[in-house]
This record gives sequence, C-alpha cells and structure tokens, in this order.
Amino acid sequence: MTLENLANELLLDLFEYFRAVEVLRSFYGLNSRLNELISKHFLKHRLDFHRSPKKDFDLICQVYLPEICENILSIDLSDDDDIPGEIDLFLSYGWTLDRFANLRSVTFTNIRYGENICDILSQCQQIIHLNLTACYFGYSVRNIWNSIWALPNLIYCFLSLVFKDDYYLSIPNQCSTSIKHLTIIGISFQIGPLQAFCERTPQLEYLSVDLSPRSISESIQTPIESISKLNISIIDVQSNTIENLLQHTPNLIELKIDSCYPDLNGYEWENLIRNYLPKLEQFQLKMKFQMFNPNQRDQLLKSFQTPFWIKERQWFIQFHFNLDDKSNMIYLYTLPFSFTNFDLYFPLQIQTTYPNDDCYEQVQRLSYRCSLQTEEIITTNFQFSNVTHLNVTLPFNQNLILLTEKLLQLTSLDVSKPKNMSSHHSFDQLQKLIDSTNCLESLKFSSWSESDMLTPIALRTREISRVHLRGYDHYFTDEDCFRLSQSSLGKSCRILFIKVQTRSNIIELINSLPNLQSLICQSKDDYWQFNITAMKDPFIQWLNENLNKHNCSIKRDLRYKHSIRIWIDI
Repeated sequence: MTLENLANELLLDLFEYFRAVEVLRSFYGLNSRLNELISKHFLKHRLDFHRSPKKDFDLICQVYLPEICENILSIDLSDDDDIPGEIDLFLSYGWTLDRFANLRSVTFTNIRYGENICDILSQCQQIIHLNLTACYFGYSVRNIWNSIWALPNLIYCFLSLVFKDDYYLSIPNQCSTSIKHLTIIGISFQIGPLQAFCERTPQLEYLSVDLSPRSISESIQTPIESISKLNISIIDVQSNTIENLLQHTPNLIELKIDSCYPDLNGYEWENLIRNYLPKLEQFQLKMKFQMFNPNQRDQLLKSFQTPFWIKERQWFIQFHFNLDDKSNMIYLYTLPFSFTNFDLYFPLQIQTTYPNDDCYEQVQRLSYRCSLQTEEIITTNFQFSNVTHLNVTLPFNQNLILLTEKLLQLTSLDVSKPKNMSSHHSFDQLQKLIDSTNCLESLKFSSWSESDMLTPIALRTREISRVHLRGYDHYFTDEDCFRLSQSSLGKSCRILFIKVQTRSNIIELINSLPNLQSLICQSKDDYWQFNITAMKDPFIQWLNENLNKHNCSIKRDLRYKHSIRIWIDI
C-alpha cells in the first residue's frame, strides 16, 4: 500500500508522530492533497522548531511558511540552547506575527534580554493564549506589563520571567478586561502590588503567583471576589499574611499552596478554611519546615486526623523526613500528590493519614539523595510513572534503582557528586544508573572535579542527544576534545555544553562531532570586556571567519557574556 492510499484520518494520525518541522520537510509539496492535510494538521498543532537543524529552519521560513501561514493557529518561537538565535533569524526573514491572520496562541521560550519583545507583542492583537517561558529581561522592558495588558483578546497568560536586577514590580497602567487565567513565576509579589494587579484584571478567575516575605507589614484591604482558583508559592511568610490573603478571597473553590515555612498544623489550616473559605472544594498543600522533637511529629499527624480532614472533607496528608538530616526538615503534602516536583532523602521515615496506595502521577521532576552511611532498603509505594527529569546526588543505594525501574518516561538526568567520592565509584554508579534507563536524552554533570574527566568519555551510552559538561571544574584540551569525539557520548551528541582551552577546540568539536547541531561553549582564551560591542567582537569575528563553510549562526549570550552560542547548519 502506498502513502496516497491511506485515508485522510490515518494520515492526520501519522502526522502526530512527527515534529512540526519534520511534517513540513517530509510531506509538504508532494501533492495538493497532502498539502491540504498539513494545513488542517496545523489548525490543531502548534508550529515550533524545537531541536531543528538550522538548515531546516531556513528552509521552512523561506519556502513553506509563506504557503501555510494563514493556517497557523499556534506558534512557538525560542532562543533556547538547541536553537540559539532563532527569534532574530525569524525576524530577519521579514516575518511578523501579524502576518498570521488566524494566530491564537504564541509561546516565547528562553528569550535573552528581550529588548524587542514589546514590539513583537504589539503584533499579537488577536491572540487568546500567551506564554513567556524562562525569559530573561533587562532594563528596557519595564513596560512589558502594559504591552501584555493591552492585548484585547488575551484570556490565558503564563509568564515565567527573570530580570537583570532585583526588579521592582510595576503595576500595569492598562486594565485588562479579558485576562481570566494568569500565572506569574520568577517575581515575588508583595501583598500591595498583588491587590493592585487584581484590580487591573477584574475578570481574573485563576491566579498563580509567588508571595514575597517582604509583605509582612502590608495587608489586603478589599475583597478580591473574582478569583475562584488560587495557586501560591510562599517562602518564610508569616501566618497572619496567609490569613489576610484568604480572608479577602472568599469565593475560592480551589486552593493550592507550596510553602517553605510557615509550619501551620492541621488545626490552624482547618480554622482558616472554616472561617474564610466557605466555598472551597479542593485543597492541595505542600509544606517544608523544621521540626526537632519527635513528639511534635506525632502531634502534627494528629492535627490532620480530625473529623474535618478525615470524614467531612476526606483530605489526607503524608509527611516524610530523614533522621540523619541535621537540618531536621519535614516534607508534608496532601495526597494524592498534586505538585510537579518531589524531593527524597533516604532513608525515609513516613507518617500518613492516607488509607490507599500513594499516588504521584503529577510528579515530573524528582530529586534524590541518601545518607552516605546507609545501605538500608526502604520499601515504599511511591509510583513516579510520569517523571521526566531526575536530579541525583551520588552516592545512591538500591532504593534509587527500585525507583528507576518505574521511571519509564525519564528523559533528563542531572548528576552531582561530593568531592570525597572516588572517581571509580562515581563512574560505576553513573553507568549503572544510565543502564537502568530506556529513553534518556539529556545528561548533565553538576559539581564534578577535574579528576573525573574520564567519566563522560568512558561511559557506555545509548543515543543521548544533550550533554552538559560545564559542571566540570576543567577546560577541555585538544586531547580531551579528541577523546570525546571518539566516545559513544560524543558521537550521539546533538547539543553540547562545554568549556574549552582555546578557540581552536571549538572548530575541532564542530568538525569531529557528526551529529552536533548546537554548541554552547566557553573558551579560556576569550577575553571579552564590557566595552566590546557585537559589531566589534574579535572572538565572534574569528569564529565567523573560521566557520564560514558551516553557515553557522554565532551569537554571544546576552545574559552570560562569556558563553558563545553556535547553531550549526548540518
């Protein structure tokens, strides 16, 4: 059977197994029927260039995009490390977002500095969804709030922002009557600005923010009645601030709190809910705090065993701790677990009010460490079926292996080690951990010493495409680069983070790593200074001259100035 004999429904299902770039590159232009189906495909799926070689990006912007731009409903533009400089290249081809007549959703990921973001947002008058994910801004975007709040049709807004300095949160002059769903990450709100933001967003129904400890002396004065769903992260905020906030959000149906202090017990939470939240139906809680006395732990459990928790609401909690942990930290959370991050420090002690098997389907990022002296196997019912990222501090024991047998979705691994751990032992453990995974794509070395240099070169790996070696206290030499190019890790690598001795090592890596698409590097002989402009950067000029045949996009990172970002045309 030929491809053309497949029903339209089967072809559309087939397209879903490919990235957007692969759909266009593989099927567009074969015949008019496939072209129509591809246009229909993009009515439901976003266009993004994630992990694309530069030549594919160039081809789509120049050839395919003019034919399908009116059918694009969602687009993702990024300056991420696997496609560095993508947004600048996109704009250099003359593309503006107002040319996408039916565009409804825009995502910007890992913007560096973002001087032109307000101009780009002005082209998005028709969008309903806006996502700014892990974006870094400097001084020139103080009016970003007005640019967003001026979008007349915006309903869903997700903002994950980092600013150059300690940023003072300005209040939008605009009043948005359309935004209903708002998430802001990376900026800690004081109570005063939080109330002002809500006043500028009168239709707001869902709010997710970080609450600042600087809000101790402030309070909300008038009720925020529009919000029915509230998700807050708080660090070291006093209980009276939490009480003031809940007192002025009387229409909450769902409340989710992730906190590091205060240590409110079950009796205190019960009083807050009874007194201020008569409509509350769903309560999700995660708290991290210190508790020194074992009797206090028993009393803590008891406070969540009242009829209010067990019978009336059927809200259950669990907490775990490590007796070897000198900080005496307690991790308390409601079950089923509803947060994306989870921390484990073995050996665990667990106390719970939950009558069923533990459920952790929402966990995507898992952090693991264990006491150096323990070999005890702890039997738990943890089920981390959807974890994609694992952060491990070596050494580990059999508890982690038991957990990783259930980590079928794991794609990213970040490994740290203490200085007193031998290279041989750390290598054996890391190899064992990698062997227990099935679909690992990213490997990051954090806090590794120069004496462990043989570890990444000697590892036996499947196709790990993203390798982060800048966690080594070492600049790779000519010999190191050659040995890396001969290793299984180097041969499969598509995105490489590395520190090198000389600029010639950069040329060597690009020439010797067959699948390399993106190189994020720092060279010891790069003597960049603050008075050097992009037009007169001798290091970038040298790279352009010596990589001319590769048609690379070469940029200095506007956030980390000694980092060079190269997108390779392969």
